[in-house]
Parts: sequence; C-alpha cells; structure tokens
Amino acid sequence: MTPFYWLLRSPRMLMIVLFFLGFVTVGLRGIGMYDGAIRVIIPSRSSRSSQSSHQSVPWTWQSVSGDLFWTPWHQSLNRWIQAMGKPQVVSWWLYQFTSRDMIRVWRDWVRDGVGIGLILEHNKFRQSNNDVRFLLRSLSGDLVAIRSDAHLGINFMHAKAFVSDGTGIIQTANLTHSSLTKNIEHFVVVTDPQIVADLARLHAFDRTTTRSYAREQPFVWHPNLVVCPWDCREKYLALINGAKSSIRTMQQYITDPEIEQALRAARTRGVDVRIQLGDLPANKAFAHERGEGAHVPSRYIHSKSLLVDDRWLLVGSMNMSINSLDNNREIGIVLTNRDAIEEWKVSFMQYWEEK
Repeated sequence: MTPFYWLLRSPRMLMIVLFFLGFVTVGLRGIGMYDGAIRVIIPSRSSRSSQSSHQSVPWTWQSVSGDLFWTPWHQSLNRWIQAMGKPQVVSWWLYQFTSRDMIRVWRDWVRDGVGIGLILEHNKFRQSNNDVRFLLRSLSGDLVAIRSDAHLGINFMHAKAFVSDGTGIIQTANLTHSSLTKNIEHFVVVTDPQIVADLARLHAFDRTTTRSYAREQPFVWHPNLVVCPWDCREKYLALINGAKSSIRTMQQYITDPEIEQALRAARTRGVDVRIQLGDLPANKAFAHERGEGAHVPSRYIHSKSLLVDDRWLLVGSMNMSINSLDNNREIGIVLTNRDAIEEWKVSFMQYWEEK
C-alpha cells in the first residue's frame, strides 16, 4: 500500500505531516536560504486579540552602551564598513539606498558569500526606478533577498537599521551620498546580545508578517529599543516629560503637537531646552519664535536625536512627526554610556556655536 493510504487512514499522522509542511513552507518563504537560523515568533490568536494597536508593554530604561559616530566626516564610509566587520549574514531596513560606494561594498560581500536580506520602502522602490534597477543588477543572486514593505500595512519603511553576526547599527542616515558626506547624521553601533537578537527577530517578523499583524507588537524587545508605530511616542514623551535639568535635540523638523507641547512644558518647569533643526523655511520660523532656545545651522540636519539630563541619548530614524511616531516603521535606541553621550555633545555644540 502507498504512504498516502496510511495518511488517509490515520488523521493524526495526516495532521502532523500537514503541520510540518506548513512550517517548512513558511520558513522557506519568509526566512529564506540566507538566514535560516532566525526564528519568527508571532503571538497566538488569543494574545493578539488582547493587544490593541500601538500598545506597548511596560518598561524600565536599562544601561546600554554603544559606539557613536557622526557625519559629515570624510571617513564615515570606512567607519561604517569597519563596524560591520566581515559578516556572514546581514539583514537591513532602508528608506533610501542610492550610494554607489555602498552598493560596491555590498557587491563585494555577495561575491564573498555574504547573505543579504533587505526590506526597502515601497514608494522609494518605485520612484527611484533607475537606482533600484542598478541595485538589483548589482546584488542579484541566491544569497540576496530584496523585498519592499508593501505587505506591512505601514505608511513608510523609514527605518535605517542593520543587523549582522553579533552587531547592530541604528542610524539616522539613509544610504545616500548626501547622508554619508554632507548631512549631520548620527550612527550607533551596538553589540549587546539581547538588542542584536531582538533586531534580528524584528527583521524576521517584518519580512514574514501579513498586513493584519503589522501594527501589533509581536514580542517584548529590549526596553531601550524604540520601534514605531508601537512605542516611539510613549518613549519619546517619557524622556521629555521626565527631564529634570536639560534637553538637547537635533531634528530634521518638529511638527507633532504633543511633542511640541511636551517641549514647551519642559521649558516652563525650568528645564534648559535647546533645539537644532534642519535648514527649512518652517524651521527658521520655529527657531525665530523660540528665540535663544532654537537654532538652524548652515549645514543640513537630518539627524533625529535627543539627549535628556546628560544621561539618556536617543538616536534613531524617527522624526518628531505624527507620521513617524504613529504610522511608519522606525527604529531607535536609547544609550547611557558616557563615551557616546560626550561624542554626541561634541556634534551638537559644533553647530550650536554658530549662533
């Protein structure tokens, strides 16, 4: 008798085989050959039903160290490559990728057998058609998986983060020539095992999830990770509202009413608030309204970073806007180590002193 006969005779055996086939199918489709070691953890139906959109779990900030560097700096590309080391597998979130220098780095990785998984913003993917064609030609092969974010049900894949073998990079910069050589940007390199594992886990989730799951927090990550649309607003406001002595921030712009109100309230209660913004007409009006507490430097700020009480440094992809905090995929991190904080303060003061 054929094996199919015994499957039909044994419902239990049939269920086991179907479960195994389904698991393998999801694994191969979602995880791909390039990073089969990453597990995807999706909440059960009961846990999803009890969790509303944008709801995060309670957290307490922890001590987290990271290596921070910033642009414009002529060695920024080399510093970025050095931080990545010689990976075996690299997973990425990107909004925009047009740097020819960086594409050459990736092409060398592929030639050396490095597996690459990339989630790229869908609208940029379509708009920058020539750039995407060049990217696809340069990074083709069995070890490369490039996917848009159209399946996620978010507004924009605006995150700029990378995770490889034991290393994560969370940054404010796109991979463009201007981001790496002209703008004011910040980059954080982390090796904390839990943070790196959580980034890998989140990337696997974003790569395999369906639209119906995309706005629900899929698992509990490290409290110092900040991920939109789940907990960005809550953690941004917790830092600003908890400030006792000082707030320093470098932002492309500030348009979210709740964030603006929190910054005003901080100044009212005596907190020294200093804001630097990107060179845009609306930002110049914002700075003029706030007088000595705000500045628009001559070099363009694309950074999204916040230092509170000289203790908590948030660096990430999220702007202070409704769209970033509530609708996009954004990733940031809160650091506590003195080296990173002092380096960030150097970058802040270099442009603040233009006032």
